[in-house]
Amino acid sequence: MAASQCAIAIYFTSLPFSQRPLKSIHRRRTDPMVTLSSVLESIINDMRDLPNTYPFHTPVNGKVVKDYYRIVTRPMDLQTLRENVRKRMYPSREEFRESVELIFKNSATYNGAKHPLTLVSQAMLNLCDEKIKEKEERLVRLEKAINPLLDDDDQVAFSFILDNIVTQKMMPVPDSWPFHHPVNKKFVPDYYKVIIDPMDLDTLRKNISKHKYQNREVFLFDVALIHTNSVKYNGPDSPYTKTALEIVNVCKQTLAE
Repeated sequence: MAASQCAIAIYFTSLPFSQRPLKSIHRRRTDPMVTLSSVLESIINDMRDLPNTYPFHTPVNGKVVKDYYRIVTRPMDLQTLRENVRKRMYPSREEFRESVELIFKNSATYNGAKHPLTLVSQAMLNLCDEKIKEKEERLVRLEKAINPLLDDDDQVAFSFILDNIVTQKMMPVPDSWPFHHPVNKKFVPDYYKVIIDPMDLDTLRKNISKHKYQNREVFLFDVALIHTNSVKYNGPDSPYTKTALEIVNVCKQTLAE
């Protein structure tokens, strides 16, 4: 280290912490599914802390309660519930609550509706409902981030559907790779002299992200350009054109569904 650099380092380390230069912090965007799972696990902890809930902490031992799994066909307990949460199996509070309610229903089925254990499981379900209501605003935001189809803005939901069609249906079409990105004019120098309105799947996705398409007709117009441009540049009998037509047909079929 040069003498000047060493002097600067000594100067900064001798400053009080509050006066030292702040380092830039780059934070990764938190996955909403991870955050939702963390909230749901906190609810499990609250239920587990209720009095007399220990019989529901782990799966019923079939060796001790030999007829249990003949009577209860969909067992559930807090340990299994926690494992499911950590596997990201609950993208919404409704699905999580259904599993909590299953603990109560199973107890009512096996032990009877008035049994002390069933009353304990009812208390767990009641607490779950209270906690979900307390955290409702946050949970709704997380659910919408996980599944844009739940968004109040119809355009967000529609764009989500279109992007899924492009990525899940159109891009997987065999041999469709030439249409995934804009044509490189360095390799095809005359392309943009022939094609004045180019289109490709990556450009479609960019347009979708900007919410350009507000109905199916506008979206299909740009999709059709992929085939039209291939006919014009490659010819109607070209293998590229046949693939382009398949891309368009897959899109139309998926939209119809």
